[in-house]
Amino acid sequence: QGLLAYSTIENNGLILAAVGISLIAAGYGLGALADLALLAGLFMVIAHAAAKSGLFLFAGHLVRSSGSPALNSDRFPRPPAGTFAGGVTVAGLSLAAAPPMAGFVGEWLILETLFQSFRIPSLLYQLLGLLTGALLALAAGLMIVAMTKFVGYGALGRSRADAVHGPARSMGTVVLALGGLAAGLGVAAPWMLDALAPVAGFVSGRSVSAPLGTLLGLPGGWTIVSGAPFGAFTPTAIPIALGLGALVAVGYAALGGPMRPRHSPVWMSG
Repeated sequence: QGLLAYSTIENNGLILAAVGISLIAAGYGLGALADLALLAGLFMVIAHAAAKSGLFLFAGHLVRSSGSPALNSDRFPRPPAGTFAGGVTVAGLSLAAAPPMAGFVGEWLILETLFQSFRIPSLLYQLLGLLTGALLALAAGLMIVAMTKFVGYGALGRSRADAVHGPARSMGTVVLALGGLAAGLGVAAPWMLDALAPVAGFVSGRSVSAPLGTLLGLPGGWTIVSGAPFGAFTPTAIPIALGLGALVAVGYAALGGPMRPRHSPVWMSG
């Protein structure tokens, strides 16, 4: 639970940075940048709430079942955690900012706004924006390590005979639903931003439109455009591309292609 609390501090920093750059950009008359930052902050609030709620439920169950808040491979039981594994993994991937999860989309949007601080006609704010973006990118890298530990030890820990098994099935369903929500929000991010535009307009007191465009022949509204010109990203197309790649692999195996096992060192986030 303490590890998740530190993760919340990191996400709160991202959200506050988005609000700050939005206020600064609005003060200098940069409406498009201000709107993008505000939408990024609102989206990050929802993305973080979905993923973190599921992980806190899981953490509470782990503490109850193991009798200890320590997070290591000898503490937590595998059997009850097995019903949580899918939801915990997806929620952890979202907090680790893995595409196309909602956490990745939110962090990408916020970093895009910070790295566009060069548009602000103040050298001080330009430097602050770049420095803040670099620090948040470093924090995001550390969060990958933290979520690897939480998911690896928590959901895939060793079995313990003295563990107290709680109501894992019903709670596991809730955690899975929250993890699925975090994934769905990421894939549907363009439509979520469009839905959040009126909320951002209400908060800012001006008309706000979602930063959507067209890229590489994809349908209109699938691509999030962070600036003109700056960056673009289409989270909706990622699962489609992954699915097509999986079909190629499955087809290769179905046609009798040779499948030789390969052994290589495990990447440990180093």
